[in-house]
Amino acid sequence: MKKAPKARCLPVQTTTSDRRLMSVDSPFAMETLWWAALFLLDLAAALWLRPLLPVDETRYLSVAWEMWRDHQFLVPTLNGLPYSHKPPLLFWLIHLVWSIGGVHEWSARLVVPVFALASLLLLRRLASRLWPQEPLVQHSVPFFLLGLPFWAFMGTLTLFDVVLTFWILAAVSGILDVRYGHPWRGWAVAALAMAAGLLTKGPVVFVFVAPIVLLAPLWAKEMPVRSWGGWYAGAAAAFVVAALLALCWAIPAAHRGGPVYGHAILWGQTAGRVIHSFAHRKPFWWYLPLLPLVFLPWSLWTPWLARRDRLKGDDGLRLVLCWVAVPIIVLSFVSGKQIHYLLPVVPGAVLGIARLVHAADGRSDPRMMGAVGALLMLCAVLLLVAPELPVSGGDLPSLHLMSHGWGVALVAVSVYVWKFRRMGTVAAVRVTATVMTFLFLLVHLGPMRELSPAYDLSGTAAMLSRMEAQGIPIASVGDYKGEYHFLGRLRRPVTVLNRTDAVARWAWAHPQGALIVMCRRQEACSMQEGALYEQRYRSRWVSVWKAEDFMKRRRVGKSGP
Repeated sequence: MKKAPKARCLPVQTTTSDRRLMSVDSPFAMETLWWAALFLLDLAAALWLRPLLPVDETRYLSVAWEMWRDHQFLVPTLNGLPYSHKPPLLFWLIHLVWSIGGVHEWSARLVVPVFALASLLLLRRLASRLWPQEPLVQHSVPFFLLGLPFWAFMGTLTLFDVVLTFWILAAVSGILDVRYGHPWRGWAVAALAMAAGLLTKGPVVFVFVAPIVLLAPLWAKEMPVRSWGGWYAGAAAAFVVAALLALCWAIPAAHRGGPVYGHAILWGQTAGRVIHSFAHRKPFWWYLPLLPLVFLPWSLWTPWLARRDRLKGDDGLRLVLCWVAVPIIVLSFVSGKQIHYLLPVVPGAVLGIARLVHAADGRSDPRMMGAVGALLMLCAVLLLVAPELPVSGGDLPSLHLMSHGWGVALVAVSVYVWKFRRMGTVAAVRVTATVMTFLFLLVHLGPMRELSPAYDLSGTAAMLSRMEAQGIPIASVGDYKGEYHFLGRLRRPVTVLNRTDAVARWAWAHPQGALIVMCRRQEACSMQEGALYEQRYRSRWVSVWKAEDFMKRRRVGKSGP
C-alpha cells in the first residue's frame, strides 16, 4: 500500500490570547501540567471522598479478590462460582498492582484512572494525526475531555468502559498508521488493541472499531482506489488475529469452567447479549435525550458557528462521524442500554467538538461562557440560601451541601467566567475545564461526602469478616452480588437463601450462623429488635443477625424484611 497524503484541513485563525498561550516558551509542558493537575484533582476527590460504590465496583473487586485468594487466574469467580459476565483483563491488571504492593483498595482503584490518563495522551496524539496543521485542536483536546463531568466521574470508577475506551483509541491510532503508509505496524497495533478490548469487555469492541474500518472510503478519500483491496485484506487479518488472541484465553477457560461457563463466554457474550438483551431494557430512542447531558458543558457551545469553508473536505471530521454515529445507532437497536455504554464514543465526539469549536472564529462563543457563568451562579445561590436539602422523600439523609464560604467562592468564579466570556478559544476551553473540575470537587466535598455513608458497606463487611474468622457460617437472605467479599476479605462463599423455607432450614441447621438481611425500614433491622449490626444502605437498611434470633423474631410476628 502506497503512502497516502495527509488529511486535508485548513488552518484556523487565532487570537492574541491564543497565540500567547501557544507561545514557544511552553506549548507542551505548561498545558500538560495544567490538565494533569485537573486530572489529579478529580482522582484525589474520588479516592478520598467516595467509597467503593455497590453493586458494580464492589462486585468487580470481589471477583478480583477471589481470583487472587484462590490463585485462580484463568476463570473469574464470584462467591465461589464462575463469573461469565466479563472477561478477565481488568482483574489481571488489578492482580498486577496487588503483586507489587499488596492487596489494597486504593491500589486497585488506581488501575482505571491510569487508563483514563493514558487515554488523554493518546487522544492528543490522534488530534495531531488527524489535523497536523491545527495546533489549537491538539493542545486543547485534553481539556475538552477533562471538562466533561461524565468522563471525570467514569474515569475514577472501577468499571470496564474506560479501559475499553483506551483500547479503542489505540486501535484507531493503528488504523491511522495504515492510512498514512505504515500497514504492517498499523494493523499489528489495531489487532493487539482489539484483542485487549475483547479481553476487557468482549466483542462489543468491534461495534466501535468496525465502522471506522469498513467506512474508510468516506474519510480517506485521497487513498488510491487500488489500495482498498489491501486495506480490507489487512483489516480482515487484524480482526482474525484479534479473535484468535482472545480465544487463547477463552478456550482453556471454557474447558476449565465447564460447559455452562464455556457457553456463556463463547456465546452469551455475543449473540446472547445482543439478541435477548436480558437486562436494562430501554426504548430505541433512550440515548438521544442523554447525549446533551453526556457532553455538558460543551453541548452548550454552538459549534455550528464554524465557517463551512474551513471544514470543507475535512477527513478527520468524517472519521469522527463514523466513530460516533454508527455505534450509537447500533447500540440503540439493542434493548439493553446503560449510559456508560456510550463512553467509547466520547473521545471521538470530543475530537469533533474541538475541531468545530476552533474552526469558528478564533474566539469563544460568548453564549457558552455566559451559560456556564449563569449555571455557576445558580449553584452558588443554592449553596447560599439552601445549605440543607432533603432528597428521596426522606429515604436518604438530608444533604448539608456546603458552608456559605463555598457559595461565596463559587460566586467569585462565576463572576470571573462571566466577565471574561469573550476570551480566546484556548483560554475559554481551559477555564471551562478548570471550572468543571472545581464543580466536581465541590460535589464530592458536599453531597457525595454526605451520601457516602449510605453507600459504604465496609462496616458490615468488617462485621462479617470477624464472624468468619470465628468459624461462623454466613448466609444472605435474598440475592447476593459480592458486596462484601473484597471489603471483608472473605474466604468462604456466602450461602444465598432466596426462599422463606430455605431460610428456615438453614437457620435450623446453623442456629449460631450469621444472616445478612436487607430491610425497607430501619425498625425491621433495628439492633433493638435483636440485630447484631445495622447500617443504612441506599434507601434501605442492611443488618446482620444470629440465625436463631432472626427466626424467633419472625415467629413472634414482628414485621419482616
